[in-house]
Amino acid sequence: MVRSDAGYPVTMARHVAGVAGPPEGPYDADIVILALDRCQETLDAIRSALAQEGVSRHLFVIDQGSHPDTLARFAAALDARQDATLLQLDRNYGVAGGRNRGAALGHGRVLAALDNDAAFNDSETLARAVAVLDQDEGLAAIGFRILVQATGADDLTSWAYPRALLPRAADTFGAATFVGAGHAIRRAAWDEAGGYDESLFFCWEEFDFCLRAIQRGWRVQYCGEIAVRHKVSPERRVAWTGARWFHFVRNRLYIARKWGASWPELMPRYAGYLVKGLRHGLTAQTLRALPAALRLAASVPATRPSPFAQDYLNRHDRAHRGPLLARLRCEVLASSPEWADRSLPLARACRRAAAAAKIARPAGGSANANPVACAGMDWRRCPAHSGLRAATGGDGGRVRSAAPRRPRASRNVLGTSAADRRGAPRRNRGGQNAGRGRRHRPAGQSRLFRGVRLSRQAGQRAYDHGHHLQYRLHDEAHDGRRCADA
Repeated sequence: MVRSDAGYPVTMARHVAGVAGPPEGPYDADIVILALDRCQETLDAIRSALAQEGVSRHLFVIDQGSHPDTLARFAAALDARQDATLLQLDRNYGVAGGRNRGAALGHGRVLAALDNDAAFNDSETLARAVAVLDQDEGLAAIGFRILVQATGADDLTSWAYPRALLPRAADTFGAATFVGAGHAIRRAAWDEAGGYDESLFFCWEEFDFCLRAIQRGWRVQYCGEIAVRHKVSPERRVAWTGARWFHFVRNRLYIARKWGASWPELMPRYAGYLVKGLRHGLTAQTLRALPAALRLAASVPATRPSPFAQDYLNRHDRAHRGPLLARLRCEVLASSPEWADRSLPLARACRRAAAAAKIARPAGGSANANPVACAGMDWRRCPAHSGLRAATGGDGGRVRSAAPRRPRASRNVLGTSAADRRGAPRRNRGGQNAGRGRRHRPAGQSRLFRGVRLSRQAGQRAYDHGHHLQYRLHDEAHDGRRCADA
C-alpha cells in the first residue's frame, strides 16, 4: 500500500515506472492522467503533459486496469523520468476515486487533470492556467476550452455550461462547474472542499465538487483562452447506453437530494429523465437510478446552499438557462445528451479535413484525386474523399448530411432513401409490404411506441455514423499525409 504525504491511503497501488514520488520541495503543479487501455491516446496525453514549460510540475499516471502490454508501453514512455510517476491500482475506482488518489500523491499548489484522450493545446497551457489562479486568489478552479482534435471546433459533447453561453466559448465567464477533460484546481480549495465524492464513480463529480467549493465562498471560472484538444474515441459512439446513463441520472438526483431538494423539487427533473430514457430505450436504467440515488443520499446529511451560493448559482448558471419551456426543449426533448447538435459540426469537420488534405474538386463534381497519392488505395475508398462527398452530397454544394454516404437502396436517418434525396422516383424494394403506402405494423403495437422505437433507431444511426466519420477523418485525412495532390 502507498500513502500520500497527507496520509491518504492509495489502496494497493504498485509503483511501475518513473520516480517513486514528487520532489521534496515546493513546486507549481501536479498533473493527473487516469489510464485504462486507450494506449495511443494515453501516450499522446503523457507526451503533452511532459512537454509543458514555464512551470515546475510533476506528472502522475494512475493506471486502473490496462492490459499488461499497454501498461508496458506506458512504463517505457516514463522509464527513468524524474518528473513523472506511473502507478497501477488494484482495481478501477472510477474517475472520482482515481483522481482522488492521484491528487493525494502530490503537493503542488495547483492540481491539473487531463483526460487520457486529450492533450494540452500547446506547451504553455499549464503555465497560463497557473498564472490565472495566481492572479485571482478567490478562484477555486478553472475550466479549459475543449476543442475537437480533428477539427479545432468546440467539442459540443463536452460543453457542460448553459447553451446560451456557447457563443462565448472563446471568452472568460463565471461558471458553476468545469469539464473534467481539462481543468486546474487550487490545492487549497481542493483540500477544503474534500476532493471528489467517490460514491459518484463518474458523471457529475466536477459539479458536486464545485457546489461544495462555492458553498465555502470560492468561485469557478471558464477560461476560453486556455484549451485542450479532445480526441473523440470510438467508444463514445455507445457512450449513452447502459451504465453511463444510469450513473448520469443517479448521480444528478443524488446531488440534488444531498443539497436539500424536496420531492416536489426533485420529481420534475426525474420525470424529464424518464421521458428521455423512454425515448432512447433506457427506461430500465432510469427506473433503477431513482432508488439508487435515494440510498446514496440517505447516508449524507442534506445541506441547503448558503445565500452566497444561491446568488452565485443564480447569476452564473440559472440566469443563462432560460424559462422552463426552453429548458424542457433543450434538456429533455433533445435527441440525447450527446446526440444533439452533432450534424453541423460534423459537416464542418468533413470540409475542414478535406481542405487540410488539399483535395481539389473540379467544376464537374468528380474528385481530383490520384490513386497513387492516396497511399495506394482507390480514391473512392479514401476517408477524406468519402467524408467530403458525405458533407457536400457529391457536388461540393450545400451541406446535406454529416453521415457517410450510404448505398442507394439503404435508408438515411429520416427514413428516406438515397434515391429520394436526389429526387429520383422511389423504387420498389420488395417484401411482403411492397407497394403499400405505409410499413406493416404488428397487431397491438401503438403508434406512440412505434414512433419512439423509430426515433431511437434513427438517432442511434446518426450518432454512430457521425462519430465514426469524425474519428476516421482525424486518423486518416486531417493531417493531409494520405491525401495530397499529385
